[in-house]
Amino acid sequence: MIYFLVSFGIIAILLILQFMRHQKVFCIESEMTGWSYFYRFLWCFSFTSFGFAAIAYYWYWKNNTSATWPKYCTLYPLQLLIVASFMLGVLHVWERMSGYTFYYLSSSICFVLGFMADYILIMVQNILKKLLESLNQK
Repeated sequence: MIYFLVSFGIIAILLILQFMRHQKVFCIESEMTGWSYFYRFLWCFSFTSFGFAAIAYYWYWKNNTSATWPKYCTLYPLQLLIVASFMLGVLHVWERMSGYTFYYLSSSICFVLGFMADYILIMVQNILKKLLESLNQK
C-alpha cells in the first residue's frame, strides 16, 4: 500500500510542478538541464514502485499473509532506485529516446521491472552464486 502512495505522490508532485508553477517537468526538447534529469528519474521511480506495489498487492491477495516489512523497507527501495536509475541511463543513451518517446517507454518498462522485482533479485543472486562457485573452483 505504501508503494502505491509513493508512486501516486511522486506523479502528483510532478503534475503540480508542471501546471501550478509552470516549470518544464515533462521536457520534450533535446536540450535538458540538471533538474530535467531529476524529474525523469522521479518519473521512472514512480512507475517502478507502482509495478512493485501491484505485485505486492497480488501476493498479499493471493496468500492472505502479512507483508514482509523488513524486506519491503530496506531491500526493495534500494532495488527500485537502482532499476529506475538504470532505465534512465539506458533510455538516454540514444538521442531519439530522450525526447517525447521517453515517457511511453520508461513508464511501461519500469512498471514491468518493478513488477518483476523478486525475479530480478533471485536472478542476480543466482548469477553471483555461480560466479563465486567458478572463482572458488580455480
